[in-house]
Amino acid sequence: MTYLLCRPDDPTQYIGESSPVARSSTKKRPQLGVITRELIKPKEIILNEPGILVNNGLYGPKCNHCNIFLTKIDSKSTCKQCGQQFCSIDCYQEAFDSYHKALCGKDLSKIMAYVARGISCSSLLHLVILRVLAIAIQNNQHPLEVIGVKYLTIGTNETTSWDIYRSCGFYIELLETLGLCPYRDSAKFDFWVYYTLSNKLICNIFGEYAALRKPANGKFHPFTSFLNHSCCPNAVYLQNRHGRMSIVANQTIEKGQQVFISYFNSNLPVEIRQTLLKTTFGFICKCHHCVSELEKD
Repeated sequence: MTYLLCRPDDPTQYIGESSPVARSSTKKRPQLGVITRELIKPKEIILNEPGILVNNGLYGPKCNHCNIFLTKIDSKSTCKQCGQQFCSIDCYQEAFDSYHKALCGKDLSKIMAYVARGISCSSLLHLVILRVLAIAIQNNQHPLEVIGVKYLTIGTNETTSWDIYRSCGFYIELLETLGLCPYRDSAKFDFWVYYTLSNKLICNIFGEYAALRKPANGKFHPFTSFLNHSCCPNAVYLQNRHGRMSIVANQTIEKGQQVFISYFNSNLPVEIRQTLLKTTFGFICKCHHCVSELEKD
């Protein structure tokens, strides 16, 4: 492995299932980052990972596990209970082992209709949350303990009382669809869990559009989400048609250095970049690119 998930301020503090930091739920978790364990050359692939992929099914039949277009129907990769189709036996088995049993046979038509009204990829957040809940149910986990979600920082999106009221009604409907009761099962599935999941995931969903204002799919890549931002990044992210995310070095990265990507177009004016980062992610960028531009002003 050429990288290590750790605290940028202390590279010796590895964040893993057995670490003191990971086990502590009462202490404030430190910011995480990805540090190289060896020298990385330009154009070298640092990370290549699948993700939690969802699509609204409005723009062609796709495998809901890997997001590839379905070109043929194979009975061996079709669920015999609910008829959901996958692109391969491997995808079907992975979905079945991870989350599909919790969703199999459930009527998701109201949820899909709600999502279909969205005009941005953030509308697909609800399907990602549905997937996380299904993983938690099938594996008898607390939703906030699902790997990949557990260590994400809570976002800073401002929420109005109307947003909370509207989301609460939707969440109750979502729980009932999954066969859960918001009161009986509140220990694991209380509304604050949904609200926390929303704020953890909203800033970490990569989306693709079929056309302007027509979101087609959303993707959450757990390890990619731990990469921190810089307006002068040393790596870029690339998505392929199979839904995998690749992180590729765009320059030499020395051993022990942190890997950075840019969360958006770094050519935007510095004032716009700072505003976007503050309002969406809750921090002010102090990279060399930003500092030098602000000093010129």
